[in-house]
Amino acid sequence: MSSMFKKILCPIDLDPNGLAALDYAEDLAKLHDADVIILHVINVALDPKSAPMYAQEFEPQAAEIRAKLNEMGRKHLRDVRHEARVELGEPASVIIDVARSLPADLLIMPSHRRRFSRFFLGSIAETVMNGVECPVLTVKNRKSDRLSVAAWMSADPVTVSPDAPLTEAQRLMREGNFRTLPVVANGKLVGLITDRDVRSASAHLEDMKVAQAMSADLVTIAPDTSILEASKHLAEHKHGALPVIEDGRFIGIISTEDLLKAFAEVR
Repeated sequence: MSSMFKKILCPIDLDPNGLAALDYAEDLAKLHDADVIILHVINVALDPKSAPMYAQEFEPQAAEIRAKLNEMGRKHLRDVRHEARVELGEPASVIIDVARSLPADLLIMPSHRRRFSRFFLGSIAETVMNGVECPVLTVKNRKSDRLSVAAWMSADPVTVSPDAPLTEAQRLMREGNFRTLPVVANGKLVGLITDRDVRSASAHLEDMKVAQAMSADLVTIAPDTSILEASKHLAEHKHGALPVIEDGRFIGIISTEDLLKAFAEVR
């Protein structure tokens, strides 16, 4: 009897919701001797095909994400043939295009509506379902997961380089309405810079680098920490946000605003 599924497309975000989808993909791939394609879409406004120079700016970020996807595949798809792909564009359109070009026999993707998710906000999941011909399996959060930091953190947050001018941190904060930015060098978290840090250096914004104003004394938290414990850490250390670290890797950030939203929704 021939296998029902030969190619399984798994579009994911870089958070535990995506890991749950990969676990489902592993079980079905083993059952049907199928290949799994892990897909992450970097959401950009311009069509990369019409703006190749614009697309080149995202190559370092794409390489970093591809490495993370490969690591996720090694952990969660150990005995399954798989590959990782990173694409640029509008997420729903890219997922549909990739599904058609493979062609995919099945889509498995997380179904969540977290505030900071790169995928699946608004009608993206519905758009994908309506745009593909193959079956779509959505993997929902378990209720217990919603009590953890991983369910509410900002995965893949906006970051700034320690060598960037302080004016760049100020611009990113204003554009994104952020109060805290992670400072990352060579893929490693090296500090945090806050709007307070920027205000304190307001007389020297043009002359200072982010490294000169950031805090390198980091308090971090694990993704499986409860949101109650996270709130205690924030209050104790008087921080507005905490970096989230898993296996030594920086995977996200959770803020006071995130926790307030979490407590309002899980009560």
